[in-house]
Amino acid sequence: MKLLHPDFWESYKAIANWGDDDVWWDFIVGDRVGSSQEKHGKDEEWEGKRIAQVRMKEGREGQSTAHRRSLMDVLIKLLPSSADVRFGKRLIGITSTSLPSNSDVRDSKVTLQFQDGTTSTTDLVIGADGVKSLCRDIVLTPTNNADALKARFTGKVAYRGLIPMEEAKASIGEKAGQRIFYLGHGGHVVSFPVEGGKSMNIVAFANREEGVWEGNWVRENVEKELERDYLDGRWGRDVEGVMRLIKSPSYWATFYHPTAPTFHHPTLPILLIGDAAHTTAPHFGQGAGLGIEDVYILTKLLSQLPSTPLAPSNAPSSLVSTFPTQSSPSHHLSLSLPSLFTAYTQIRQPRATIAVSTCNHYGRILDMEDSIISDNLPLLAEKVRSIADTIWGYDEIAEGERGVRIMMGSFAAERGRD
Repeated sequence: MKLLHPDFWESYKAIANWGDDDVWWDFIVGDRVGSSQEKHGKDEEWEGKRIAQVRMKEGREGQSTAHRRSLMDVLIKLLPSSADVRFGKRLIGITSTSLPSNSDVRDSKVTLQFQDGTTSTTDLVIGADGVKSLCRDIVLTPTNNADALKARFTGKVAYRGLIPMEEAKASIGEKAGQRIFYLGHGGHVVSFPVEGGKSMNIVAFANREEGVWEGNWVRENVEKELERDYLDGRWGRDVEGVMRLIKSPSYWATFYHPTAPTFHHPTLPILLIGDAAHTTAPHFGQGAGLGIEDVYILTKLLSQLPSTPLAPSNAPSSLVSTFPTQSSPSHHLSLSLPSLFTAYTQIRQPRATIAVSTCNHYGRILDMEDSIISDNLPLLAEKVRSIADTIWGYDEIAEGERGVRIMMGSFAAERGRD
């Protein structure tokens, strides 16, 4: 956030809830089932046992959390008054306004059609339209990779609840104000404070049959399913305590995207970010985390566009050396898009592929589905720390600089060819 905008970070600090120490997350046993070893005669306390503490790396800020709604309010307030921002739009189509003979992204403009009948013509579309992205369909259709078009069900659903902190503390004490993963066989619960400590946020995962998810992605009035998943006596006092506080429970099916062969269209100025590019299971907040990383890398590349644009690809060769170095921002941008797209995809695609795969695997680890790992708490702790380091150990500054080098190299190569 600091790298994106200094005021973003300062505004975030005002709404965030901060931990008192260097503990990022606490992982404890949340169920009463016990390990298979215990079932075979090794009787020891299982519920409430600490599995691991994931701590901050040196130089990192303390752990913090914020409610999504509050974060969106902060972002909106940071928009400049000159920005033409329009909410409540639903994209239904994108068409090229270039001549049919043009097949170069540098020569392309596109028109966006919205459900309310309005249109907008632009030099660049940054597709951040979520897990059901139309932009993703348009970008990937030319690749003939149908398997990558649509999101797939992870086999897990997520209950969500926002509990007044007073109620939460009355149920489980001071743990309500801490950041805790409660792990168990067949599910796990994440709890942490939000809204300046006034509320406790709960996300609780449960298994469903893998395959194609039918019907609505969000399901309301699921009291009976909640009872079956978390109130059947398998879970410990703390987990049962917080889950009973959820009023009118609902859950979200969780999805992931298969790896996309590219994050940009071959001939149109369309680039994918966020869930449109790489929907992932939401473990460790990676959906939002990857999106923020995308924005930083893209911002870094846009800020370092070459100062001397290329001549248009259809310009006579005699004009290349005399093409003016001062041109309109939109013209400058369109000439640099191939290099920018190349750099962005080379930086973000490998990172997203690893993160999506890791999060899918991580969900199974957290739900103790691997008996070899779940029966061995030290091994489980080692696995949790290793995966956390993979997910959170990304060096966005170094990757941003590498992206700039890739972009400049691609730009120089394009200049030589043209």
